[in-house]
Amino acid sequence: MSESETTEAVAEAAGVSISTVYRWSKSYKVLPVYVDSYGGRVGRTALWPVGSIEAATLVRRMLSLGLSFAQIRSVQANHTVDELKRACDLGREALLAKPAASGDANGTP
Repeated sequence: MSESETTEAVAEAAGVSISTVYRWSKSYKVLPVYVDSYGGRVGRTALWPVGSIEAATLVRRMLSLGLSFAQIRSVQANHTVDELKRACDLGREALLAKPAASGDANGTP
């Protein structure tokens, strides 16, 4: 992994503990998968893909707006990061709104 973010940086940006960051990734699947790196005196280190800090910050915002982890996974799957940022600024209802279907009201593309 040529560029990566540290667990400490991801946790600090989101304002949560290191164990929470791991849990969000492993148990709740709302953060990217990290890679364990072993080496030297430091032992095990987790390397997170670039963008993990931003993802953790958005997860924290969505949780503070009252979304469940299932809802967060759903909105992550259906929206870009920029769309999620805008929706977080608008509130819970904007995050949970269904994406607009393509085409007009008659279903014509």
